[in-house]
Amino acid sequence: MADKVKCQYCGKFFSEKGIKKHEKSCYKNPLNANKNEEVIIIDEDKKEEEVKVLKKLEKQEQETKKEEVTLVVNTKKPVEPKKVKIKTKKYHRCHIGGNWYEFFPDKVYTVPVNVKEILLRANILMPL
Repeated sequence: MADKVKCQYCGKFFSEKGIKKHEKSCYKNPLNANKNEEVIIIDEDKKEEEVKVLKKLEKQEQETKKEEVTLVVNTKKPVEPKKVKIKTKKYHRCHIGGNWYEFFPDKVYTVPVNVKEILLRANILMPL
């Protein structure tokens, strides 16, 4: 088992490899004091005491964060594909783009552009 080393800030034990990383990010390290709290080190009889003082700004920031939270709902309408008119030469039933279509000869239908392109490649359409 690897030798354990004590953190100089919090007193927890870590491996020799992990102690450097921990000490850099230790919550009691005075260099890591975040903007919402201060760490004050007081020397009394060669003993260090850490005192955490919360700023008034922390409470104000939390209150403003609660007020600023809003729910954003996507209200975009689905885009309707462009529709075109077609006429077929013969009876045809097919499944295109997740929809079933049934076409009878010499009847005019309004369909999306992608359906027209597929039927045109299949040589099923006739001129209007």
